[in-house]
Amino acid sequence: MPKEPFDPQQAAVIHQARENDPSKQAWLQALGAYKYLVKRARSRHNPDSLSERSLAERILSGQPLSFAAFYGVGGKINVDRYDYALLEELRQITQSAAAVISYAPSTQTTLLLADIHGEFNGFIDPQSGKSSDDSYDYLNQVANLAKEMGMQPLWLSQLYQQYGLTLPDLSQPIPEESRARRLVEGHRARGDHRAEQLIESARRHHQSGLDPYHIAKHYVAMRLQEAPMLEDLLPASILLVHGSKDLSQAVLPRNVPALFLDTRPAWFLNER
Repeated sequence: MPKEPFDPQQAAVIHQARENDPSKQAWLQALGAYKYLVKRARSRHNPDSLSERSLAERILSGQPLSFAAFYGVGGKINVDRYDYALLEELRQITQSAAAVISYAPSTQTTLLLADIHGEFNGFIDPQSGKSSDDSYDYLNQVANLAKEMGMQPLWLSQLYQQYGLTLPDLSQPIPEESRARRLVEGHRARGDHRAEQLIESARRHHQSGLDPYHIAKHYVAMRLQEAPMLEDLLPASILLVHGSKDLSQAVLPRNVPALFLDTRPAWFLNER
């Protein structure tokens, strides 16, 4: 077949059409937003560019960019400057990502109030919902503060009920075939430092006094069962994580991208 002669006018039209392609523009905006996010992160979990893809999908459909973060409990009575600082950081991060978006609302942030994790660790009484050593409901204060900052609080215990999840039974050993058992025992057998980090975390934060190795395996089992729920609940979202990447990455959903932030978890910090 004879080759078509080059038509500069037609080439210019095709180039302009590509430049105006909504999909391309969405990706360019997504890359711009992601650049702002990465500047605030210590490290990231972003297999197959999930973050950019989720941002582009949201932008292309005109939906707010979607973020989520866990908020735990560790025996605090009231919110303090550490909580204000952490929530303000979340607000600023999402606002910086929204700077490249031309529509409103440009972002939405879901704050997952991890009361069920507090119950697992012995900080919250499952009957009253109160701290085991005080009547103040710390997470309720966090929820109210988050609402004032434009975030959407969600109670993890309610999600457990909705998705039919239950806490592990600490009086029972982890089944041999459990992925959580294989993961923790495998890490320890290989001398992987993540096993010792999980055990040390259980020693510091669990209130039962039980063997921290036993607790670590149950903790991993608890978090692994949440992964399908989070993938269903947070499609095209980016998880903002306060804490160790080594501890978190093994138990977070594989198909939800995550940014690991430098700020320490406020629920373990108290004003003196």
